[in-house]
Amino acid sequence: MTFKLAVIFFACVAMCYADFDFAQIKHEVTGLADENEIDDSLELKGTTLYFAFYDNRLINVFSFFISHEQQSPAGNFTLESCEKGDCDCTVYVFYCQQDSTVHPYQPKAAELCSTLSVLPGGPSGRLASLRTPRIDSEVRNYITTHGLDGSPCITRFGFWIGLSDGLVEGEYVWSDGGALCPHDFRNWAPREPNNNTKQNPDGQDCVQLWFRGSRNGLWDDEYCDYRPKGIVCEIPDPHCHSL
Repeated sequence: MTFKLAVIFFACVAMCYADFDFAQIKHEVTGLADENEIDDSLELKGTTLYFAFYDNRLINVFSFFISHEQQSPAGNFTLESCEKGDCDCTVYVFYCQQDSTVHPYQPKAAELCSTLSVLPGGPSGRLASLRTPRIDSEVRNYITTHGLDGSPCITRFGFWIGLSDGLVEGEYVWSDGGALCPHDFRNWAPREPNNNTKQNPDGQDCVQLWFRGSRNGLWDDEYCDYRPKGIVCEIPDPHCHSL
C-alpha cells in the first residue's frame, strides 16, 4: 500500500506541474521496487514512468487517467467568416503526434476533439473539415510556419483531419456529416486516394494531411489504426468569443 501511494503521489505531482523534473520522477519511482517487480510502463511527456502495482486493475485505471491528461495542444488559431453582416468563427486546435499506445488512432483523435469547446456547454469540437481553399491553406500554413510538420511534433508524417470513407468505399464524408461531393474543393496528393491494402485488407478509410517529402500537407488516405498521427480539431464558435 505504501508503494502504491508513493507512485500516485509522484504521478500527481507530474500532472500538476508542467515544469516538474520527469526524469527525477522516473528515478524515484523505479527506485521504490526491485526491477523484477515492475509490471507496466507508460509514456508521459516523452518520459517512461514505471508502475509496479500488484493490482493490474489499478494499473489499467491509472494508466487510462494519465494517458488522457498527458497531451496538450501545440497551438491554435481562429478563423472568422462573415456573410451579409453576420459573422461566426471556428477555432482550429493542433496536437502533436499521439502516443503509440492510444488505439485505435483516428477514432481516438476524434474522441479527443469531441471533448473541446470554446465555452462550457458550448458546441463540441470535431476533427477538422477543410471544405474551402482558405481553410485548407490556413491550416497547412499554420502547421508549417510553426514547425509542427516534422520532429519532434510528428515522426509519422501526418495529421488526422475529419474526412473518411469508412461507410462506403470512395464516398467521403466530413466529420460534420456533410459529403465530399464531386465538384467540392479537394486537395489530394498525386495518385491519392488509392485505398492501399498492403497493411490492412480493408484498405485506407481515414484521411491525413501528409507531410512526407514534397507533399506539404496534401490529403492522403491512410489506415485508421496503423500509425499514430498529429491531430487537427475544429471547434465551432458562433459568437466569436475566441477573438
